Amino acid sequence: MPTTSQNSRTAALAIARTKAASLSVGDFVQVTFPALNKNCTLVENDRAIAEEPRQAKCKVRKIIKVCAAVYTALGKSLMDDNDSLWEKIGGSESDMQVDGKDVTWEQVNRDEKLMAQYRATCWTNVVVVTDGKRTFVVNTEGYEYARYVGRLA
Repeated sequence: MPTTSQNSRTAALAIARTKAASLSVGDFVQVTFPALNKNCTLVENDRAIAEEPRQAKCKVRKIIKVCAAVYTALGKSLMDDNDSLWEKIGGSESDMQVDGKDVTWEQVNRDEKLMAQYRATCWTNVVVVTDGKRTFVVNTEGYEYARYVGRLA
């Protein structure tokens, strides 16, 4: 008989599968990232998420649909450079304006009030990878590898 933990994990996978199937580029999603990132595999990353999860509002910029074998291979090689796959998609963005103009990063960095406003309104740009059953989310922060990896919340 399945344990409560196994039932919870099965339910979470079913919900994630449903979310991934209905996603489109431009959608906003909640993603759980580990507090400590740059893990080499999805297994290591999932352990880190379990230890200290961090939620983030994210915007889907690309969806990569792969077969199960490719999904597994990608999940074992998160630190490998693959710019053609990730396209350096990541980093934060906001539509925050001051006096009708977009705020520059230099302005935000110099003003604590603007920084607080930016943090309250920003999102992280991500790539969603799915094989139709499993899904992970990548924020490259402009690098050529899966620098930060999370799961749909």
